[in-house]
Amino acid sequence: MAPTTRRTSRITPPPGPSSGHEADTIKKTRFFTAYDKEISFKSLRQIAKDESTTESTARRWLKQCENMGILAYRYTRGRSGKLGKPSKVTKAMCKKLVDPARNLVRN
Repeated sequence: MAPTTRRTSRITPPPGPSSGHEADTIKKTRFFTAYDKEISFKSLRQIAKDESTTESTARRWLKQCENMGILAYRYTRGRSGKLGKPSKVTKAMCKKLVDPARNLVRN
C-alpha cells in the first residue's frame, strides 16, 4: 500500500454540526413532561437545566405550546403566509392572466 501524502489523517466523512437545529420530539416531550410535574416546586431555570436545555429555549417552547397547543411538541417549521422567495409575478400580471377578457388563451 502506498504511503499517505497528508501530514495528518482526516476523518471521512467529517462529523456534522452538533448544534444549530431544532430539538427533536423526544427532547421537547421530556421537557414538557418534566415541566408539568415539577413546576409547582422547581423554577423554570432549574427544570431547563435538568433537561439540558437553556432557559431561553424553554421559554420559547412554552410560548409555542401556549400558541399552538399539542403541535408544539413536534418539530415546527416556520408558519407564515409569506414563506420563501418573493414572487416574480406581480399582482397586476396575475389579474391580467386570470381575466378572460384580457387573456386570450384562457376561455
